[in-house]
Amino acid sequence: MRKRREKTGSREAYLVGGFYEIRDTRYEPRTSNFWPLVLVLCLFYAQVCLAADVPGDTASASVPKQRAPLFRFMMEFGVPGVGPGQFKNPSGISVSQSGDIYVADTDNDRVQRFSPRGVFLDQVGGFGRRDAQFNRPVGVAAGFGLEVYVADSRNRRLSIFTQGLRLAGIVGGEGAVRPAMELGFLGGVAVSRSGQVYVTDAEGNQVVKFTRFDRVDRGFGGIGYGGGELSRPAGLAVAEDGKVYVADQENDRVVAFDAFGGLVAVFGEEDLKTPAGVAVAPHGIVVVADTGHHRVVFFDSRRYQVIGEMGQAGDGPMAFDGPKGVAVDLDGYLYVLDSGNGRVQKFQMRWPE
Repeated sequence: MRKRREKTGSREAYLVGGFYEIRDTRYEPRTSNFWPLVLVLCLFYAQVCLAADVPGDTASASVPKQRAPLFRFMMEFGVPGVGPGQFKNPSGISVSQSGDIYVADTDNDRVQRFSPRGVFLDQVGGFGRRDAQFNRPVGVAAGFGLEVYVADSRNRRLSIFTQGLRLAGIVGGEGAVRPAMELGFLGGVAVSRSGQVYVTDAEGNQVVKFTRFDRVDRGFGGIGYGGGELSRPAGLAVAEDGKVYVADQENDRVVAFDAFGGLVAVFGEEDLKTPAGVAVAPHGIVVVADTGHHRVVFFDSRRYQVIGEMGQAGDGPMAFDGPKGVAVDLDGYLYVLDSGNGRVQKFQMRWPE
């Protein structure tokens, strides 16, 4: 199969059968003339281990490294503005099982719904504290049932809607349908397959887990830089195995918890800058909106290492201006909320054989 290579800065884009594979040369293995020396050192290491009766790192070696997907730009929709189908500093994106796309249009104080082709369908919101109004909505999550959850940040509440954007309930805040609970300024929302709802409390530097509309199951996190601590957490995602990935924005990293709030891993500290969004792609790959670096980064969910990236600063296809959200639909398409450019970009992903 023919390949065409284009180079932009430190990144190389390989066009393979219509798909682009974006690589950063920092993460790409390089050939050299030192392989004989490497082979000798490996043999020496193996002999030392055998002599000492100490096994090598077989646990690590037995885990195959995941591979980053190839990409094909499909479409974009949205422009900066205040009208229907336009965006002003959008911060959250989610795709329902039916394929509808929901965007938290933060500075316009609304949530917009689009068809899978990016056609505007309807919206809900407007500035205020009343039912179905928002004060800087920053996150949206389409559940696995018929509900859509909106993190209404400055109203300190979680609003629940039908997929047609009709209000179904409110958690927290002054306008709560059920008893209010103490929430700070929210940063994001995600839903597990079992229906558990997680929100990031950016003001309280924690993740709050709900099992029912008006019941808090547990909170975890806490301000700080240590393992399991958070500093202004933003978007989050729940994997099929129950792991909760949190964009730990001011600590420039992602923190992974189990479903009970136990720390699983901390990663991305050397690679990310103020990440705001996270999603889980097929094969368990963790997709992060690396907001400060104007790109999307992919992590191996077994070793928690960078396996690829896409994008650079700009306003063309596959270029971004402060992306704040990412989402993956049931067919494996990737949606990037290109916040600074006031648009959504859609990509087809394919994994190399």
